[in-house]
Amino acid sequence: HPLAIPGSSHWMELAVEAANGYRDTLKIELVLPAPGFRDPFGPDAYGYRCFDSNEKITWTMAPKFDWIEIDGRVDPHRYEGKNLGLEDSTDNRDKAVAVKLPFQFRYYGTQFDTLTICTNGWAAFGNQSYLGDFRNRPLAHAGGPDAMLAVWWDNLITVDSSRILTYYDAANGRFIVEWKAMRRLLDLGDKGAWETFQLILLDQTKNPTPSRDGMIVYQYLDVTNEDLMAHNDTPFCTIGIRNLD
Repeated sequence: HPLAIPGSSHWMELAVEAANGYRDTLKIELVLPAPGFRDPFGPDAYGYRCFDSNEKITWTMAPKFDWIEIDGRVDPHRYEGKNLGLEDSTDNRDKAVAVKLPFQFRYYGTQFDTLTICTNGWAAFGNQSYLGDFRNRPLAHAGGPDAMLAVWWDNLITVDSSRILTYYDAANGRFIVEWKAMRRLLDLGDKGAWETFQLILLDQTKNPTPSRDGMIVYQYLDVTNEDLMAHNDTPFCTIGIRNLD
């Protein structure tokens, strides 16, 4: 089964019937073998699973890397996205903005029509634009947004060539967010590696799932996960999702 991930547990029912008319139903927990290095992981308590596009993975649900360029300055580009105009050029200048989604997106069983996008490489459902949250602490820490999508959460800054763009590909039911040419903030205002990555939300009416929640895709065109940092920041970036609590 495409969702039978190593390490996950599955409950099954066994119906027992004897010739004398005895009948009973037993519940059996089937625990699959521990996952290997290249296996997907999950599910979490709600049921989310994560699949990697690594070329050595043969899982049928594993995505294929397909960069969808939406920066009109790049030749070639597939679409021309909207520049959100977010600037975060130095320390403590973190910015976030809430945008209306072109379709209702179901996440952890709740429908959302708004997405908050931050210069620090994360998005979150609902209007949480009052949060900049530059320090990538554990995903559930008190200062971070709920319903968070940590695509490449780090203390990022913009430079002249940076853009944060969105585009709605209506034909394929995809809402795309691109963080283009971001830099990591280092001590004394120095700049770290270049980071370019995307978030793609798939409209569940065109891309249905068994749970009816929307699929989420992270894509990485040019990233370097550095252990350098500014002040008391966290070394390396944070990638993952957070529930609504």
